[in-house]
This record gives sequence, structure tokens and C-alpha cells, in this order.
Amino acid sequence: FGQVWRRAVPYYYAESGSLATSTDVADIDRFVTWPDPADPRWTAGVTARAQHLRQTTDCFIVARMVTSHGVFQTACDLRGTVEFMMDMALNPDFARALLARITDTIDGLLDGYLTACGDAIDMIELPGDDYAANDNLLISPDMFRTFIRPALERLIATVRRHNPALKIMLHSDGLITTLLPDFIDLGIDVVHPLEPVPAMDLDAIKAQYGDRLAFLGSIDISHAMPGSEADVRAEVQLRIKQLGPGGGYILAPANHLQADVPPENVLTLFQAAREYGRYPLRIE
Repeated sequence: FGQVWRRAVPYYYAESGSLATSTDVADIDRFVTWPDPADPRWTAGVTARAQHLRQTTDCFIVARMVTSHGVFQTACDLRGTVEFMMDMALNPDFARALLARITDTIDGLLDGYLTACGDAIDMIELPGDDYAANDNLLISPDMFRTFIRPALERLIATVRRHNPALKIMLHSDGLITTLLPDFIDLGIDVVHPLEPVPAMDLDAIKAQYGDRLAFLGSIDISHAMPGSEADVRAEVQLRIKQLGPGGGYILAPANHLQADVPPENVLTLFQAAREYGRYPLRIE
């Protein structure tokens, strides 16, 4: 997108957005370098890789997101988070125009990616958007439904056009409980990471939505994974007890494992998952 990023080891963050000083709709195309979704570089090697996995493994094959950030976070990158949130309230026409242009691009990339994958994949991960902080949503449910949901509807329609049976995963950090009914209504199959923040009631979420959503993640990377091996085993037992009954739980870290996680704890995570994650579950 022509956006400048600054490295903050081991990650990057967007510097001042290309549209940081403008709410002129005409500047959306003037100031942003929009990638061409038809450029073959975006899908180089995808077909061969997908077919190789399908033909040589019996794995459930998940296709990675076509961009790291979804429509909401890309808008925040290009405009600035504070500025874009204010736009949705004070400049809704500009906000809609920017989101529509971003959606055009991501949808084009997704369409090309799915074409390259063919029938060799079992699930596609939509580009990730964080709609919540640790204790509440970043935007209201009404604002989500007004500005963000139409973009998700379009992306999901593209997936269904390629393969109605393809499973769809959505990533959103934080306390997203309020939006889970929307995700179900949209046709999302798997939610990642169901982050175990203090305000998140995983038992209640499993009881209320576990028959309509599967969950990937939930293993605490802030306390349990950097802690002792006993902490890791206890964490695995707890999450399987909360989310494992009846199926629908894919045990995994709640986000990328960080440099403070000892290698021994990663091994313990795998070992404990195999030990406690067999059905019928025997965790009390």
C-alpha cells in the first residue's frame, strides 16, 4: 500500500499513515499505492504447495490469510487508529469509501489465492482484525455492523463462491464476546484466538456458542507459557476442560509464542496436549 513501517524487534508497526492528514475521498487513490490483485507474484508457488500437501499428507490443510491485517486494521494503518475511529463517527462517507477500496483489494487477493489453491485446502483464514482490547470492544457493536460487517460479508461470499464447504477462520484478539453472534451469523466456522483475558468467560462462551463455533487458541502466552513446565501442563488441562467437551477446540497458543518462552515449555505444551487431549476426556 506504499505504507512506511518501522521495525520494533521482532515486529513492525505502521508509521504515520499515507492518509493521516486527509479526509478527501479523492486522496484515497492519490496517496495510497494499491496493489494489483491480478499480479501473479501474490500467488507464486501457491498451487504447487497446496497440491503437494494434499497429495502427500493426510493433514487438514489451512490456507493462510492473504494480508496480515483486515479491512479495519488496514484502514487504521493508512489513516491512523485514532483518526479512523473519529472518521467513522464524524466522516462516515470517507470511512466507507476507504473501507470499500481496501475491501476491493483484499477481496481481489482472496479470489486469486483461492483460485490458486483450488480444491486442495480445507480452511481459509480471513485477514486478521482486532476489534477489542482486553476489557471491551474498541468500537461499538453498531459501528462494527455498519462499517466492518459488510466487508466481511463480501469476503465470505467470495469464499463460498469458490467452495461452499470450505471452513472459514477469523482472527480477532481481545474481549470479542459481544461479536460472537455476528460471527456465527456471518458464517464463520472457527474463531482465533479466544484470548484468555481476565474478562473472558471461556466456560460461558463454550456453553452458549460451542455448538456453532469452533475455537483455536486460548493457551495463555503471557503467564503460563513463560512460566514453569507445571504451569504449562495446568494451562493445557484447564483449556481442554473448558473448551474440549464435545469437540470443537483446536489447542494452540493464544498468539505467537514470544522469545520469553523456554523451548522446554513448547515441548511440554505438545506433550500435555497429547496426554490430556484424547477422547473421552478425563480431566476433572
